[in-house]
Amino acid sequence: MYIPGYRIIRKINHGGMSTVYLAIQESVGRVVALKVMSPALNGDPSFSERFQREANIVGQLSHPNIVSIYDIGRHENLNYIAMDYLPGGSIHDKMLSGIGADTALEILREMASALDHAHEKGYIHRDIKPENILFRDGGSAVLTDFGVALARNSGPRATHAGTVVGTPHYMSPEQTRGKHSDGRSDLYSLGIVFYEMLTGAVPYQGDEAVAIALKHLASPLPKLPTQYRRYQDILDKLLDKEPGKRYQSGRELVVDIEMLQLKMREFGDSESDNQNLSQQLQTLTQTIWWRLAAGVSAACQSVWRNVRGLRFSRQQGFYQAPHESTALGDFSTRQNTLVATRLQKTVKQPGKLQWLFAMPAQHRLLAAGAASVFLLGLVLLAWLGTNPSEPQEGIKMASAKTPSVAVATSSSAQSSQANHQPNTNPTVSDNSGTPPTERHITKAPPATTLASSLEAANNDPRVMLPTATRASSAVSSTSSSTMTSSLSSASLSHQGAHGHSEPDTQSSSRSVDDEPQIAEDDSEATSGSAAKFSLTVTPEPQDARIRIMNIRAKYTPGIALKPGRYHIEVTAPGYRKYLHWVTLGEQPLTKTVNLIEQRAVGSIFSSTLASGGKGPAMVVVPAGRFSMGGPDANSQPTRTVTINQRFAVSQHEVTFSEYERFAKHKGMPLPGDNRWGRGDRPVINISWEEADMYAKWLSEQSDMHYRLPSEAEWEYVAKSGKKRDYPWGNEVKNASGNANCRRDCDSDFTGFFSGKTAPVGSFKANDFGIYDMAGNVSEWVADCYSDSYQGASNKADAHDQANCPARVIRGGSLKSDAAETTTYTRQFQPQHTYHEDVGIRLVTDL
Repeated sequence: MYIPGYRIIRKINHGGMSTVYLAIQESVGRVVALKVMSPALNGDPSFSERFQREANIVGQLSHPNIVSIYDIGRHENLNYIAMDYLPGGSIHDKMLSGIGADTALEILREMASALDHAHEKGYIHRDIKPENILFRDGGSAVLTDFGVALARNSGPRATHAGTVVGTPHYMSPEQTRGKHSDGRSDLYSLGIVFYEMLTGAVPYQGDEAVAIALKHLASPLPKLPTQYRRYQDILDKLLDKEPGKRYQSGRELVVDIEMLQLKMREFGDSESDNQNLSQQLQTLTQTIWWRLAAGVSAACQSVWRNVRGLRFSRQQGFYQAPHESTALGDFSTRQNTLVATRLQKTVKQPGKLQWLFAMPAQHRLLAAGAASVFLLGLVLLAWLGTNPSEPQEGIKMASAKTPSVAVATSSSAQSSQANHQPNTNPTVSDNSGTPPTERHITKAPPATTLASSLEAANNDPRVMLPTATRASSAVSSTSSSTMTSSLSSASLSHQGAHGHSEPDTQSSSRSVDDEPQIAEDDSEATSGSAAKFSLTVTPEPQDARIRIMNIRAKYTPGIALKPGRYHIEVTAPGYRKYLHWVTLGEQPLTKTVNLIEQRAVGSIFSSTLASGGKGPAMVVVPAGRFSMGGPDANSQPTRTVTINQRFAVSQHEVTFSEYERFAKHKGMPLPGDNRWGRGDRPVINISWEEADMYAKWLSEQSDMHYRLPSEAEWEYVAKSGKKRDYPWGNEVKNASGNANCRRDCDSDFTGFFSGKTAPVGSFKANDFGIYDMAGNVSEWVADCYSDSYQGASNKADAHDQANCPARVIRGGSLKSDAAETTTYTRQFQPQHTYHEDVGIRLVTDL
């Protein structure tokens, strides 16, 4: 190889993109590292752009711990960069002979200083790892390889939408999610390198890149061995999952490192006893002051970022302007830098006050405290504004569901002729169905009515009087104290636990029982007669629950009631609720209620959509219990899960024709079919987010609630509620004719080297009457992926978490062997990715 002006000595290193040679720059006799891009990459402009960008960025940086560029050029088909020759090797090379803790801390300080300089110049490295930290002859660390660095002000064209850049073991949580990253992401990666220098291994490991990414997102912060506990605080702040809680700049990290180094010198284990008090106090004061200054600076910067990002719109109100969202694409191996591109569709809009939840915890606490003080002030103002001297007309006892009773005293007795006078201030009743909370009596009845009034109140189970008041009913009417009492009855009618009544589903024609449901109190429901008559409700099924909604007394068969109208509710699990008014005349009444069973187990139905057409065919499956899990590590421990209510599940995987109705109505692009066919073939190439949108659209278009199944519901359906390894039984050899898979299924649609999806329903259904629970396409479920079932609930609810990195897929696909289509096998993918062998199945709540 020949490049004018350079004499090449030997090859130093080789990578996928370039080769580095030891060379001499002949014009000045300088030893340099000559980095030459592979000629095979010249046809791709992106590689040439990256190579050129590295030289341009490093050329603008001047720092002792950042590699220097001496020359850049092109000779024939060779692009080259002449830079510092760093003979000391990388961190990984030094780790072979061991790196002491003090040396590791000094390397951390030098890299923090280098990153602070780069960030101040507006550049984010994005690929901090041991291979990119090299050493000079004197031992000082140097940051290299700015090939994937990003300028903060470079605009949206600098990086393709959906690009994820980094090396999995060292990527920050925001990088793994493909979201906007800044200098704090570089500091997180530097924290991983620091941990590796101290312990010899990275903190988060896994067999696959996505598994590593999940640990970066959800695993607890790593703990250092006991001998390195003095570095734990720095490491915790470097590796915090939330960028707002990390070091906000390399300078902050340098300050803490220098303080720690000072403390180690001043208060070392062997010398701490020899330091005088003034030196110790001085050092401690400096430490406190510098930490305080760094904390205040970080808080101010965070508040300013949040204020600067505030936006307002009439539709959303105040919200935090979102960063550009990108996808978690394919990963490379540990030693290689990942540059994978996938286009992510934005499906979620920022909610109101979203900026508040993006604030650091300490700022949210301050805001909550200020809001509490403000609300307390309002309460005090309202309380001080009341008039405590306002006279009371009586002692009021009110309840939202019971009649009110007002008892007042009078200093003079009333005439006995007044006992039979009508009430001149009758209580006004409305027809809203809501009982009044207070009754005011402005005219006290005569004293001679006290005994009879209290006796009536004692005998009426709907009226709740204090014990002392009930005891006073035995007082003779000739007592020396004259007391007056009056009871006002209140409407007890209400609409039941759900606050509304259901339409009549029991008969095809209207009858007396189907009149408008107007709340009535007992005084209005009864006639002038004091006689009571029995009311009996005979339900089917016999164990149904019966309630009379507008009386307080509990229903018992043959309950004695005054003539009037009564609101009857009859409910039973698995049946539609009966809620109607009946009229009790001056004779016993027996009412027979036959509840209508909800959709029977095994029945099939399709919802009618408001925009036209039908929803997917749904099959009703029964409630039950089953053993969830299997021998795979990520499906342990097994546990018994209870399905408390029957639900419906789509009979087939959702097809192209069903999904396209939604896509066209929403104006969304149609997913590709890989030229396998559309129509009744399962829809593919849709993300989890689009599947969730489809379920919500179906719910809006019909009277049913559609959603993705939870893992528990999916496995329960796949096993038909039994203990099965496969939907067809427990033997993989019986897969033939039961699934569309790559091997051992004997499918006409797939082979070992090629395959395609089969039309839904091409193979046998399981015992629940559900098709394709194994093979054909895997299916998105609602759950956020976790490594195991440790601590999982015994209920069928889906597991979810904030910022979920990946969703579970179940069932195997046309690319799976029959042995990989078990009912317990779990896989995962980022929720915004598209796959040619992943589709959807839905459930509805009944």
